[in-house]
Amino acid sequence: MIWFLIKKSFWDYWDRMGLMLLFNLLLLGAAALCFYIPWLLVQANQPFLSVLSLIVFGALFFLVLGANSRMCSEIAYFRSLYFRNYWTFMKEKAAKTLFFYLVIVALSFIVYTALSFYGNAGGNLISLAAFFFIFWIAILLLFSAGYYFPLSNIMDDPFKKNLKKCFILFFDNPGASIAVSLLSLILFAVSLVSALIIPGISAIAILWENLLKFLMLKYDYLEENSEANRKKIPWDVVLRDERETIGTRTLGDMIRPWK
Repeated sequence: MIWFLIKKSFWDYWDRMGLMLLFNLLLLGAAALCFYIPWLLVQANQPFLSVLSLIVFGALFFLVLGANSRMCSEIAYFRSLYFRNYWTFMKEKAAKTLFFYLVIVALSFIVYTALSFYGNAGGNLISLAAFFFIFWIAILLLFSAGYYFPLSNIMDDPFKKNLKKCFILFFDNPGASIAVSLLSLILFAVSLVSALIIPGISAIAILWENLLKFLMLKYDYLEENSEANRKKIPWDVVLRDERETIGTRTLGDMIRPWK
């Protein structure tokens, strides 16, 4: 399943590369504001305004991130897509996106404070155990958070229910969740070479959108086949329509589209 997930995500990205690059540029612009404006205010000896601007432009960054994710969801589900939908999607998702942003800010502050405290507590056994416990909890939260935007794109659930489903999906599919989280980190590291333009954050968004799509197909299959073994999902059957839609495209077809 993971290999086909990578293949479908690649072709989704390739077929809409122009839009993907535009999404990445918008996200990069929002990220630049997050750092440049606070830096200017620090240089002007305005620390309070610097922190305030960081919070405000951080919210803008998440709004752009949410809109990017919504557009990527349309791509993953093979729907017609127009850039004019971007602003509509941003407004539709604004409330849930900002709530998520506030949760991320609060958790980041708590985790940073806790790790700093236990990291400087003298290196005794209890403080080290607490440090690593909080560290791995933070990793768990980070990996589970990858489901938030894809879930909010396809389900009209309240904010708290979306958060709860993130953890349910992670613990019900730990292997796929960890694999895609690690792939996301690799994509992010590779993207740093091009200043997050290629393949960029949008490639990561497509990956998570397709993962959730595959998992929803899995749950549909299990609902229709209650006797099926949850640990041995016949992915060839579950993903039959997806495979037929993607077809037998290869890298050679990409390089030589006339053949």
